[in-house]
Amino acid sequence: MGCCFGTNYNDFVLRVTTGSQKNAGTDTSVYIILHDDFNHASGVIHLDNCLHDDFKRGRTDIFNVPTSKTESLHVQGNIIQIELWRERSTFDSDWYVNKIEIENRFRNTTYLFPVYRWIKANVHYVINQFDTCLAQEDHLTKQRSHELEEKKKTYEYDFISPGLPVKIKKFPQDEAFDSDTKWRIISKKVKLIVLSKILLSSAEWKTMEDLKNIYTKGKALYMPYNVSKWAKIYGRMMYFLGIKEFQVSILC
Repeated sequence: MGCCFGTNYNDFVLRVTTGSQKNAGTDTSVYIILHDDFNHASGVIHLDNCLHDDFKRGRTDIFNVPTSKTESLHVQGNIIQIELWRERSTFDSDWYVNKIEIENRFRNTTYLFPVYRWIKANVHYVINQFDTCLAQEDHLTKQRSHELEEKKKTYEYDFISPGLPVKIKKFPQDEAFDSDTKWRIISKKVKLIVLSKILLSSAEWKTMEDLKNIYTKGKALYMPYNVSKWAKIYGRMMYFLGIKEFQVSILC
């Protein structure tokens, strides 16, 4: 198992979030190196909690980093880059990482590293803080070129017929909703359908209060932010249009 992390107080705490895509988890050994803005690097950190099955799909794992692994970092340094990789296994697919958060308890600072990549075996991924920069300022040109080539293969176009819009040959797995998201969408749809039937079968609206009631029958429809101003807005509209209340009654 290698280095196992306990629950003792440490200067650095890592939170690693695995994606919820199908087969996103991994059982292989995972390693990381932290780099600060003083050009100092930590030791190789083996992310492994004793007697715990780490990196499961859709889960966030917490690792307390031993002080011996981070003592080479500058005391006043900020973590600006990480290097992440995993070993090869014959039993699982690539590992999908959503993000890695690094908390420096000594300085009370947290650093965010969006990953959102499939981590292939024995490939070292270098991720800058926020993973954002202009193309001309990206010093990781080799990694960037490789990832762009992978994207081209993933989103390869298919021409159906001249003059018609192109489409993607094969719908990428990463673009599909995971099971949890699909369930939330279906649940929301059912709530809206039920609520719409209730509203259609309810009594007619005679006052502003009747209209407000449609937003209190369930959590599917939330009360608008400016609902308290409806009457005032309605009155002003009638004033500018030159319509009086008794005229509205006659028209209705």
